[in-house]
Amino acid sequence: MNYEQIKVLLIARLGNRTDLEGSIEAELAIAQENLEQSWSDMTMPWFLQKEGVITIPAGEDSVALPADFLREHDDGLHRYQEAGGDAMPMDKLFPENLAAEEYGEAYGCINQKPYAVAGTTLTVYPAAVAEATITLSYFGAEAALSSETYENKWSRYAPELLIAVTGRKLASYIRDAELTQIFTADADVESTRLIRASEMRNTANIKMEIV
Repeated sequence: MNYEQIKVLLIARLGNRTDLEGSIEAELAIAQENLEQSWSDMTMPWFLQKEGVITIPAGEDSVALPADFLREHDDGLHRYQEAGGDAMPMDKLFPENLAAEEYGEAYGCINQKPYAVAGTTLTVYPAAVAEATITLSYFGAEAALSSETYENKWSRYAPELLIAVTGRKLASYIRDAELTQIFTADADVESTRLIRASEMRNTANIKMEIV
């Protein structure tokens, strides 16, 4: 489904309220952002999983996370590789422990790269000796649907959920209690459906790793 199709459906389901057309684009963006921020680690929508590469210059110990970063993928394996060296797995620590003296010597003895995430920054210990690349497995935000971004993963894989959440907000705005209840029920059904699909995919991935 694309932006125009979703807009037409919203207008129709709101009782052909064409006067709301000007608000739909903004409300879709708000609904999508709220959806992307509201999921727990175990139920993040499967289609938001991404892989990206970031670079740490030689001598540095921190780098900005990708602009679309929402959170790490728990089952993902980040990989750290300095120029001329082998790739190694990364081991996550709390930021306050990363540079603690008791961790420093211990982590120099194993083939893992300690790191921490705080806000929009990823920090490693110790600093990169040579330029290093980090391959990240994470959940990333999608560009909001609009007349310029005609399709995204939400419109492709969960359009009914996006419609329901947006419709609920608009129905509340026009003070239509019946429509608000209908959209709320739809949102609950579609949210449950997406959670189950994501959990099934996570379970399948775990089983494949075990085998």
